[in-house]
Order: sequence, then C-alpha cells, then structure tokens
Amino acid sequence: MTTSIKKRILLEIDDIPDNKANSILDYILFLKYKENIKIPNEITEQTFKDSDNNQNINAYSSLDNFFQKMEK
Repeated sequence: MTTSIKKRILLEIDDIPDNKANSILDYILFLKYKENIKIPNEITEQTFKDSDNNQNINAYSSLDNFFQKMEK
C-alpha cells in the first residue's frame, strides 16, 4: 500500500464517529484475513449434512436435561 493511500485512509478514519469505529475495524480485519476464512467451516458443513440426514442428532427432554448432559 502506498504512503498516500495510507494517509488518505487515516484522514478518513479520523472523521468516523466513535459509534461506527468497531464496524470499520471489523471490516478492515475481514478484508485483511478474508482469504483465511472459510464460512461455513468444515465442522459446520458436516453438521449441516448430518442434521439433513438425521445423523448425530441428540434429543433432550428439557433444557435442564440438556445442561445436565453437557456437564458430563
């Protein structure tokens, strides 16, 4: 990135309201690392396939029952 582009970006960022700063940072990080991010990831894709095929699905009688099983 050229120095002039960096200066322009910094000038523009100075005028961003604080309540939008996190969104800008999130977007910058997304652009920086988007080649490394695969959405959905392999685990999520497998979970979707399993649920579509009614495989590896756990059933619980209640939310309390769910938490009890998760603690084990």
